[in-house]
Amino acid sequence: MYKYFIILLLSVCVAACSNDASIIDETLNSKETAKADGISDDVIMLSTKSVTLNGEGGLVIVKTEGQHWWITDIVVDGEMLYSMTNNADDVKETAETGNFTAQCGWLTVKVENWKITVTAMPNEDGGERTFSIGLECGDYFDRIEGKQEPKILDGIWDDNIKLSTKEVTLNSKGEPATIKAEGRHWWITDIMVDGEMLYSMDGNTDDMEKLAETGNFTAQCGWLTVKVENWEITVTATPNDNGSERTFSIGLECGDYFDRIKGKQEAITSGIRLPVVNK
Repeated sequence: MYKYFIILLLSVCVAACSNDASIIDETLNSKETAKADGISDDVIMLSTKSVTLNGEGGLVIVKTEGQHWWITDIVVDGEMLYSMTNNADDVKETAETGNFTAQCGWLTVKVENWKITVTAMPNEDGGERTFSIGLECGDYFDRIEGKQEPKILDGIWDDNIKLSTKEVTLNSKGEPATIKAEGRHWWITDIMVDGEMLYSMDGNTDDMEKLAETGNFTAQCGWLTVKVENWEITVTATPNDNGSERTFSIGLECGDYFDRIKGKQEAITSGIRLPVVNK
């Protein structure tokens, strides 16, 4: 009887040790397989993690299958210009609604319904510009790495658009300004409003083909309206009661020639009104 008791006790001890060993193995394995991007699996699922913007600014869209993530940081040319550490409200809003906007120098990052749109101002610095966008969801971390090519100033062709002017100023009321073009079969590449790209030919190839063929085009970009009729460009704006000057630019292309109209709108200046004294 004593012999059987000893055998039973040894069996229990061996089983217990085996269980402890398996637990230890699982713990070690989990540590070995822990990823640099967090211990969770990919719950953001980016459509791409590397993007390139053209020198004119361009526009790229990065889609995500996952939701309830947020932007942790935005680094532009090696400098962190946005951090969630200082923007707790942004983190909460993005995670709940899928909406976010940040202007970081020459770069604009916008999230709408979990879709990331990255735009940039034209790169006339002469060299490549870089940026990266950090994302987080629980214990999963990811990053979009990007660059912007330098703009090829004017292209290698001679001026075949021949604008009547390349600089315009709209009055505070937003009354129209007209720019004529001697050339034909050109198109609009982008429209920047207050430093943000609100129109890009990258997402509107039908517009590009129609304009190049017919000389007709219309785009509403925030407070700015750009209209082309028979190769004549008309720019109008809503009244500027914001108290400060507003800016815009319009990129044009024809083959291997590039040009740009730069503009601004004056602000409404309100005079000082004296109080009326009733007698």
